[in-house]
Amino acid sequence: MNFKSCSIAIVGVLCLAGIEAQAALVAQWTMDDSGANATVLEAVAANNGTFQDATGDPNAVAHAATGKIGGALEFDGVDDYVSTGFAGVNGTAARSVSLWIKGTSVGQDANPYLIAWGENDSWTPGAAWRMRLNNNGGGNWGARIETNSSGFNGAVNVLDDQWNNIVVTWDGASTAIIYVNGVIDTTDGALNVNTGPGASAAGDVWIGSAERFDTSGVGDQDSRRFKGFIDDVRIYDTALTQAEVDVLAQVVAGVDGDFDGDLDVDGADFLEWQRDLGDATSLAEWRSGYGTASAVATFAAVPEPASLLLAGIMALIAISKRL
Repeated sequence: MNFKSCSIAIVGVLCLAGIEAQAALVAQWTMDDSGANATVLEAVAANNGTFQDATGDPNAVAHAATGKIGGALEFDGVDDYVSTGFAGVNGTAARSVSLWIKGTSVGQDANPYLIAWGENDSWTPGAAWRMRLNNNGGGNWGARIETNSSGFNGAVNVLDDQWNNIVVTWDGASTAIIYVNGVIDTTDGALNVNTGPGASAAGDVWIGSAERFDTSGVGDQDSRRFKGFIDDVRIYDTALTQAEVDVLAQVVAGVDGDFDGDLDVDGADFLEWQRDLGDATSLAEWRSGYGTASAVATFAAVPEPASLLLAGIMALIAISKRL
């Protein structure tokens, strides 16, 4: 970009606002919670989830799983799922969902849900938004997106006992894309999307299962539960670009001094060192890594309005000195 051809106001405000708009993260469950509790923290707007387990399986076990990025949640495929108070992205609005999964076909329920929201409503066209797995046969389990009246399947096997990143994007008009590990798996140009939240908080986001409501608020707990690990669930209110999907799918190499697993090195890691480590080697790692972060940690951060304004002011100052 030729900064001198732009007015300072355009560069400092509109361009920065455009960067924020490109990656509008509206919900993220990192699955990094620990301890014998049912809370699954949501990082953007505190739409915390609840880990549900009808048999009383110790939640500490589920929370203790090692994930792709920090921790993960382990689902038993029988009665485990996460319910949330977040309604998701509804109507025909553009959206993207990203998550990491690890599992096999052994003991897997038929076509289990990974994340879902919206209403059943006697299969009103487009009224639900569900990402699930589809048994394609021959040991191949692909990702699937469905919206009551329409849906399509991916061809890439994502149940190979390895961590796989699945991203589904919808452009708000006609086209949906399924990506696996950053590569386009399949595309559909005729998906019917008009997701409705139903009544009485009906159809809120569930992870690992689905609760299908109709417009009167009547619903049922769908039995198609996922067995395996889920990590770093993200929802955006825009269709991510290929470049943004690439960032999400990158193989994460650890950051020295990142003791809490959130992929940046800051004061929280020092507190982890004080509480759990205390050795000189780890302290040296923290000192050398302080202030660094991976692309995944910094991607799609949604700045507070005040932070965005401050960034704009700093950009104006920096650019004015260059001109």
